[in-house]
Order: sequence, then C-alpha cells, then structure tokens
Amino acid sequence: MARRRIRASATWTVDRHKETVRLDVADDGALCGVRMLRWGNPDNHEFGRYPFIVAVEAERRFGGMTIASRIRASWDTGTGGDGEFFRAEITSADFF
Repeated sequence: MARRRIRASATWTVDRHKETVRLDVADDGALCGVRMLRWGNPDNHEFGRYPFIVAVEAERRFGGMTIASRIRASWDTGTGGDGEFFRAEITSADFF
C-alpha cells in the first residue's frame, strides 16, 4: 500500500522577493521530498531561478534522530529530460 502524502508550503519575503518551499510528507511523518526555486542554469539555459526537486528515497536513525539518508536532486525544467545532477547517501551522522 502506497503511503499517503501531505503537502505543506511555507512562503516568506526577503528583500521584497517572495520565496516558497513545498514539503511532501508521508502520513507517518516521513519527509518524501522538497520542491522550491533554485538559482542555476539547467540544460545550459540562461542563469535564473528554476524549479528544483529533492526526492528522499530513504531515511535512517542516527543518535536518536531520524533524517533523510538517501536523496536525489534534480531540476524540473519541464523538458521531459532527466535533470538529476546530485545523489547522496548519509551513512553516519553526529549531532552536537
């Protein structure tokens, strides 16, 4: 059974520029992904702010804290191409 997802958005203004981030959260509280605008030049477009997605593929518990442990980051330019450019896996974490 697929996890149901809840979407939460936060919007704030910095120097008259509105910023919004959207979190996709499973009904059990697990973070599934993040969507926001990010500065860059995906597919060699002109530099600017483009839709950016971080997908959370796994989470792990370290030192009593559960965190996203495997992520993929990609541009969402609407071209249908794979805009993925970053993958990471966290294998240990210390909190101070």
